Amino acid sequence: MAWFILMAFDVLYAGGRSLLNEPLRRRKELLAEMIKPGDQVLVSEFVLHQGRAFTAACVARGLEGAMARHLDSPYLPGRRSPYWRKFRHTREADLVICGYQVGRGRRRLGALLLSGYRGEELVYQGKVGTGFSREEEEHLLELFPRFVIPRPVLVLPPVEARRTIAVEPVLVCAVEYLTLTAGGLLRHCSYRGLRPDKSPRDCHYLYE
Repeated sequence: MAWFILMAFDVLYAGGRSLLNEPLRRRKELLAEMIKPGDQVLVSEFVLHQGRAFTAACVARGLEGAMARHLDSPYLPGRRSPYWRKFRHTREADLVICGYQVGRGRRRLGALLLSGYRGEELVYQGKVGTGFSREEEEHLLELFPRFVIPRPVLVLPPVEARRTIAVEPVLVCAVEYLTLTAGGLLRHCSYRGLRPDKSPRDCHYLYE
């Protein structure tokens, strides 16, 4: 028999009436009246006045972070709302740029392919395609031509290798990321700038 747990955190309609414009605190009161928690049905509860401690506890348990919601907020389906705030735990790393991909549309730079040293070998750790200002895009695209090489110095996934312009592994950049996949690739990675003070050999392969 399949085992599941239902976590209820909001109610949008009740008794044939829309609750979208009701404040969150009222919707939560109605939700508590409608559902009796049990082994397989849980109701999300507020954590008031201890948001920082709660977020730290989530991170300590390997979770991505926490979501904060304004108690008087309506529900705005399909829209980004200032009433919701996501607090994610991110990490930082310095990695070697081993190639780049051309952008599409207004973006001239699509992504940087990143790697770290595992012993004497460079190992692919994924790519970063966000965090560039327009000025930084132009700066990087001016730098890369002098370092272009015929083929990558490390093994890349075939789908990435076909799109990548390989460069010598001499440039280091700082990135912010959420976590790593089971295969050692960066998740939710964002570019934070070049590190001219950092040697490529000091960029070690990241692992959990």
